[in-house]
Amino acid sequence: MHFMTYVLGIFFCLVMSFFGLFLSEFFPSIGHISLSLMTGILLGNFFKLPNSVKLGCSFSEKRILEFSIALLGFNLSRHELGFLDTKLVVILISMVVLVILLSVQAGKWLKFPGDLALLIGVGSGVCGSAAIMASAQVLKSSKKDIVLSLAITQFLGMIAMFLLPFLLNNFDKSFSAYMIGGSLQAMGHVVAATSLLDAESASIAITVKMMRILLLSPLVLILSFYVSSKTKNTEGGRVPISVPLYTLFFILFLFIANYFELPASFTMNIKKISNFLFAIAMAGLGSNIKFAGLSKGFGRYMSFATVLFVLQCVFLLVARYP
Repeated sequence: MHFMTYVLGIFFCLVMSFFGLFLSEFFPSIGHISLSLMTGILLGNFFKLPNSVKLGCSFSEKRILEFSIALLGFNLSRHELGFLDTKLVVILISMVVLVILLSVQAGKWLKFPGDLALLIGVGSGVCGSAAIMASAQVLKSSKKDIVLSLAITQFLGMIAMFLLPFLLNNFDKSFSAYMIGGSLQAMGHVVAATSLLDAESASIAITVKMMRILLLSPLVLILSFYVSSKTKNTEGGRVPISVPLYTLFFILFLFIANYFELPASFTMNIKKISNFLFAIAMAGLGSNIKFAGLSKGFGRYMSFATVLFVLQCVFLLVARYP
């Protein structure tokens, strides 16, 4: 289809994301991205959107999302990752692998639908909404699984954002920063939770979180291999591995950020653009979701995610704390 076919829907998502940005001034703990998603869900349920708008919303949900994920590569420079040592990298990779494997296995035991357990696992272990959406693109997950995992991860993250600093109050600040950066789902949650720490400790938390974001690209590649191994073509053989283009651009932008001296203002603006594009994509996703069926089993799934998050924190505590 011609790009102009999508313009009306993209503009609609843009307006919703601006409204989400406006609301985030009053509800900063929820954040621009989550509020854009909520706005899209509300408008999509209370108003019948014409097909011309729906087309652009679907385009935003897929293509604009991919571009916003690729731009994350610019935010991971060697200066920001300089704090990381080999031991910490091994701990974080082990934690992510453990959380994802536990979520998948527990999801089978509990008979969770579709990819829900896996999406909750990658959201909790890696980097919240971005990891869920990137994984869902590869897995071709249902919209219901996507929205449920997003809602659960965001809701749990907001609770943990307030609770963790309180629980870690008597610990060393650098250890508190390690726990916050290693466990909280979204970067916004990490930044908010470190507000009571000093500048150096806050920087440690953000760096640890950055390392988890760095794992997004290999995660998508592994999922691509997994999907290829499980899918058969018409002749009975495996479908060739399809590496998402945005993953390659993520790696390219990561290389540029680490081997070229980019102005701080450039990387800051890229980060803002990436977040805003992500909000547009979330608005598009929300507009295509219906309330019916979303609430069924929510408490059960939330309990599962909470136990998974607690186990994640316990692993970090045992692995790092003497």
